[in-house]
Amino acid sequence: MKIAICEDKQNERDALGDMLKAEIDRRRIAGEVVLFSSGEAMLKAMRGETFPVNFLDIYMDKITGVEVASEIRSRDKEAAIVFTTSSRDHMTEGFDLGAVHYLLKPYTREAVEAALDRCLRVAGAAERFVELTANRENRKVFLAKIGWIESQDKSCVLRLPNESLRVYTRLDELLSLISDSRFLRCHRSFAVNLDHAAYVKGNDFVMKDGSLVPIRREGRARIKELFEDYCFEKQRRGY
Repeated sequence: MKIAICEDKQNERDALGDMLKAEIDRRRIAGEVVLFSSGEAMLKAMRGETFPVNFLDIYMDKITGVEVASEIRSRDKEAAIVFTTSSRDHMTEGFDLGAVHYLLKPYTREAVEAALDRCLRVAGAAERFVELTANRENRKVFLAKIGWIESQDKSCVLRLPNESLRVYTRLDELLSLISDSRFLRCHRSFAVNLDHAAYVKGNDFVMKDGSLVPIRREGRARIKELFEDYCFEKQRRGY
């Protein structure tokens, strides 16, 4: 996922870029921050691509952030747009273009985090990953690709679409590293990615590929309830 920043003041451009880089690293999102010093430079880059997330300074010489946003919106109805500004004077115009947030200067970490949260909900382009060592190689594994995890002795096997990946980490340690609400420990030896679960049948999760993942006896009713709540929340948000 690429995040574009268009800001003509270098100190503010670099400050916002550093905050966003730190935030996507903290969230373990596969992302890249691209910096532009003018509306003209960003529009030139957009001849070849558009960016799913855009932070645009409203007040720039020649081509303004509002003009850049108008071009973005004409080409990509789903892109997330955040206006950065020291004034709220153009808020109405910005929201007419579908801006998801206004980020007031000077920036704070909390404000940047809130703005990025809104962007990720709208753009739907981000995907988190976990870095693991498997077969003596470092691997970046996208969480969305993991169907479920099985604990075997002192290792874990990650079930991916076209392979099974063994890592020498205990299940509780791996889940702590992943730290993602999609993953539910449903058994002493299993954790399931709820996005890959189709439904519950008897004592098992039936996965979308037809595989069965067991649910422990103790707390089984609560696990089923958590799954139902998760599915309801996805529907409510339109995911």
